Amino acid sequence: NLVLINQILDSDSISALRVDSYFEIKAMVDSYLLIQLVADGVQGNADSAALPGLAHFQALGLTIEGAAAGKLLGEVIEGLSNTAVRGYSQLQGLAEQVTKIVAVAAGSGPSLTAADFADLGFDGVNEGNLSTVLTNIAATSPDGTQIDEFIELQALISAVKTTAIAKIVAYSQGNGAVPAPLQLQDYHDANISSEQVTEGSVALANAALLSNLASSTDADAINTVLLAANTAFRKTVTAAENDIAGNILSDKDYQYMGFAFLTATELDKINGLLDSSVIDASHLANYSDLQNLIAGYFKIHELANAL
Repeated sequence: NLVLINQILDSDSISALRVDSYFEIKAMVDSYLLIQLVADGVQGNADSAALPGLAHFQALGLTIEGAAAGKLLGEVIEGLSNTAVRGYSQLQGLAEQVTKIVAVAAGSGPSLTAADFADLGFDGVNEGNLSTVLTNIAATSPDGTQIDEFIELQALISAVKTTAIAKIVAYSQGNGAVPAPLQLQDYHDANISSEQVTEGSVALANAALLSNLASSTDADAINTVLLAANTAFRKTVTAAENDIAGNILSDKDYQYMGFAFLTATELDKINGLLDSSVIDASHLANYSDLQNLIAGYFKIHELANAL
């Protein structure tokens, strides 16, 4: 520890004025040793009163602002390994990350990444749901008191996914208009892979969920429905490109993509359309193209039969 304490004394943040008395030096050393003591890699096993706080971090010359940031940093350190908080630069980095989080609550909105949250020991933040996590933090008390405990902030992060899944399930049980259609961010918040849902496939995902998702479900069930829909759509594009729809596409494939039950006659007509020489993969750039193609085809037949 002596070498590391000397490194702190050598840092630019520690001036002679900060350590010009025995008591100041003792406060710095005691603060450092306390940090090393509580950093055991187990979150929540120490009484909060025993954790380092703002005064301890200031005694070390760390740049950190406000009691909320000091309290949160102390709780963060408790859950980190001892090796993660040995060096001055490590501690300053953690202090800066925590200060940024508290600043978001205050409305200043500094730049944060998913990696910042991971470094602090928080689970569940990724680049897909980061914007929602930050929005929810910004909606808390500006003084940071609603996120100054590790368990509070982790609960806020975890709620992003559970709320999104509940929203997806609610939509799947609606009529497509009420509740409002899902947006790409809803899928990101539910931790649905970007490979499953992209900006261009939201309509496919929504249609598939409306037709195929059970009311009691979880992320795995949602992913299963989306995987089936994506597989069926890729199969449809391949069929149109190679004029083999009649051979490989069944009514089940269309149901996976959210289309209503098809009679044998309707299935033959749609597959026949896809197998025509004028339709190829370029006509099915996304799910909406397929929807419009099928709807227009049946509308033409409907008008023709009415004559």
